[in-house]
Amino acid sequence: MAQMTRGKICVSLAGADVAVLAAQASQVVDRADVIEVRLDSMRHPDVAACCAALDKQLLFTNRPSWEGGAFSGSEEQRIEPLLQAVQQQAAYVDCELRAESSLRRQLLEAMSGGPTRMILSWHNFETTPPQAELEEVLVQMMESGARTGKVVGKIVTTAQSRRMPCESSAFRNRLRPRIFP
Repeated sequence: MAQMTRGKICVSLAGADVAVLAAQASQVVDRADVIEVRLDSMRHPDVAACCAALDKQLLFTNRPSWEGGAFSGSEEQRIEPLLQAVQQQAAYVDCELRAESSLRRQLLEAMSGGPTRMILSWHNFETTPPQAELEEVLVQMMESGARTGKVVGKIVTTAQSRRMPCESSAFRNRLRPRIFP
């Protein structure tokens, strides 16, 4: 029997400033392997201060309003703190599959040769689309160059859960579902 490796537990934190995030982190630090910093929740995102204050592997997310987040500025403004996270050698940055491909490439190029990994995410908070659409999302993720993908759909029925990529026979042998590499 193959030995299973333990996945990582990621806790998402959202707060107005680094002090709030640090207080939240102190409550979960013993149970989390990775802390997700929701930059879109901060009044004035400060990546360097987050890195200094939070003693865990960090995942930085700056989710735009068009994908369920709170960031409403330009795409260039949104990506800038993610580039700072790469410069700070954060463990992960999360970028949306629907983001402009040139900005995703810019992030991937900044990560080249460094320790930061991209998590490419796709969200649908209304429903779980048909399996063919989800499989197309996975194909786009694999072709993007990101090493890890995250697919989020609203699941209400068992039939919808069977549409998720980890249940897809077309991808079962090509992808190993995992939270983090």
